[in-house]
Amino acid sequence: MPPIPTLITRLIDSQARITDLAGTTLGRSELDDAVQSLASYLGTHLPSRSIVALYADNSPDWLITDLALQQAGMVSVPIPGFYAPSQIKELLTKYDISGFICPALAPVIDATYAATSSPPPGVQSLAFYIKQASAPISHPYAQGTKLTFTSGSTGSPKGIPLAPQQQWDLASELASQLSSLGLQRHLAMLPLPVLLENVAGLYTGLRLGAEIAIPSASVVGLTGSSGFNAKTAIEAINQFQADSIILLPQMLRDIVFELKASSHRIRSLKFIAVGGGKVSESLITEARLLGLPVYEGYGLSEACSVVSLNTPQADRVGSVGKPLRLGSVKISGDQEILVKLGEDDWLATGDLGSIDSEGFLSITGRKKNVIITSFGRNVSPEWPESILQSFRAVSHALVFGDDEPQLSALIMPSQANCSIDAMQAVIDEANRGLPDYAQIGRWMFADKPFSVRDGSLTANGRLRREQIRQNYEELIHINSRD
Repeated sequence: MPPIPTLITRLIDSQARITDLAGTTLGRSELDDAVQSLASYLGTHLPSRSIVALYADNSPDWLITDLALQQAGMVSVPIPGFYAPSQIKELLTKYDISGFICPALAPVIDATYAATSSPPPGVQSLAFYIKQASAPISHPYAQGTKLTFTSGSTGSPKGIPLAPQQQWDLASELASQLSSLGLQRHLAMLPLPVLLENVAGLYTGLRLGAEIAIPSASVVGLTGSSGFNAKTAIEAINQFQADSIILLPQMLRDIVFELKASSHRIRSLKFIAVGGGKVSESLITEARLLGLPVYEGYGLSEACSVVSLNTPQADRVGSVGKPLRLGSVKISGDQEILVKLGEDDWLATGDLGSIDSEGFLSITGRKKNVIITSFGRNVSPEWPESILQSFRAVSHALVFGDDEPQLSALIMPSQANCSIDAMQAVIDEANRGLPDYAQIGRWMFADKPFSVRDGSLTANGRLRREQIRQNYEELIHINSRD
């Protein structure tokens, strides 16, 4: 009788391999061995369908663990690295997590969990902890389900369950769309708990038979919850000679400014996917003039990350591309984007948009964010915000102005010593590209950075508007009275 195909042999191309950029490289057979060993180990300690959390920095060990949890039929909970210890402890309790895979003696471990007597095989940097006196399994999740979290910056994070088939089907679709580009090296630039990198990056690269580089987050310039060093990122891309990467809008913006301000160049890239927030057309155009093959996409966690994507074969700057699957997106009567999740299951995304005659999807803003001025004009704040953030002097901008005659903006400058006159020049230049009803009248500096840690930003760098307005309520109120 022939051997039963493993997860690796069924889903991953024979040429695929992974590296950490520090000399460790695993081919598919070595990856298979590591995954099978860890899956067997997990199965001896916990029953199938147990909920197991994974909390670790980017590395090949993270991917091995992620795949082993699927192979063992466990329910996995990848925890973002920016979560505070209190949030992690809440997750462990809320989801009755039986096992916890993380670096040895991680500070979030308490007496509720005990280390296993033998270290987990195949993942040298990680340890395995099991909850003491764990209750029998009583949750609705199927084997191999992954619980992904969309932001988790404040309040109680809610997990979105995704079946393994959903994740690999999407990776297969993306691999098919990108197969003509000859992508042989993918560099993981985002934290791996971010679904966009986990599925659209790693799984898609493995389906393509590419070499996947998974270095520590600091190697690609990520620091803390929302810091990014573009120079370090460029050095990592050039060291690995990456063909493909995935970026958030802020990361693309910083790389573009670094390339413009220095002699650095990137020549290896064939495809850069950018998503997670609105990107201005001018930034895409500027990036391409610098030789960066940038293509914007759109997605959401409930749909397993990617819904639509521009590609070299079908590209329209200003849009987020064509839906990956025909008939999977439609627009409601009030311009809300609806995404098909099942046969008769349409998700109201809360995003506003349109589909043109050639099938390209465009996003205009968030339904709940639309500003209605005192003159009755409707404005999606994402529009002027994306233009403001295309200037190097602006790190983040929050536009508001409900029931007011003109729009206002809270500006987080890129540098602390930015003068009022210099920022006013930026505002004036941005306003020249906007109609009068969408121009910025009153504006003010934010006195501290927006971050994931303080609840101002989501994991993908999007503004958490209500939290920012709460943080700056007094400043906004004072300026609104002027």
